[in-house]
Amino acid sequence: MLHPLQEDVTLLKDDELEEKIRDLSKKYLLASRYSNQSVLGQMQMLLTTYKEEQTRRLRKQYQETISQAKDEVETDLNELVNVDKQ
Repeated sequence: MLHPLQEDVTLLKDDELEEKIRDLSKKYLLASRYSNQSVLGQMQMLLTTYKEEQTRRLRKQYQETISQAKDEVETDLNELVNVDKQ
């Protein structure tokens, strides 16, 4: 669930996203000492959005790395196996 007042997280740089997660996590821990469930719920929505964006980026980076590795392996294998048909 997205928080209605949250900025577009896709525009944040990776380090900015990590900083927001770290900062909001600290604030969430502090707020959890008080029993204001509506504030905690709002903060949890924000945190969830940030973490989902971070997970999406990491998944995309992983897929790109795997794809690149497969291409490199295929290229290496093609160079090693040279079968001439006569």
